[in-house]
Amino acid sequence: VSRFTGCDLIPGFAQDLVRLHENVLFVIVGTGPYLEPMIAEVRKRSLGEYFHFAGSVRHEDVPGYLKLAKIGVSFLPNRRDAVLGVFPMKIPEYMAMGCVPVVNALGENRWIVEDSVTGLCDLPENLPKRTADLLREAGTLARMSKEARRSAQKRFDWQYQAENIESRWLKGAGLA
Repeated sequence: VSRFTGCDLIPGFAQDLVRLHENVLFVIVGTGPYLEPMIAEVRKRSLGEYFHFAGSVRHEDVPGYLKLAKIGVSFLPNRRDAVLGVFPMKIPEYMAMGCVPVVNALGENRWIVEDSVTGLCDLPENLPKRTADLLREAGTLARMSKEARRSAQKRFDWQYQAENIESRWLKGAGLA
């Protein structure tokens, strides 16, 4: 749980989402300097019943958590210094497990997630309603899950990354 995960944005998103769709549980896996402030914000917003903080888990146990999830929320912070050059690996990991990513449309998120095909990639203010709608539409969720997994298998191997990372980084930095 670091500044690169946008974890400070998740409690606000959660508050807006549970107003629209109460049957959710946010499972936060990991530790770090931003965990305690996140927990405090969850408590301040009275969202404790919608969160489970798993803490540190062994790397080999992470797929088990992802298998249980329907969606994976990942926000990049809205700061250039935090977004420039950051590739959020957890998004392709979500996708590879068939977990539909819900991300804000910043940095590499716009390249990783094809909106309404492999997940939701939009402005933060639009994501709670779109996520609630997605969770109610089992067919759409299943289709996106399948497409997310297919995309991850095709696009996120070492050869593909080696061929494309420099051009994506330069484009994201506004240098290409």
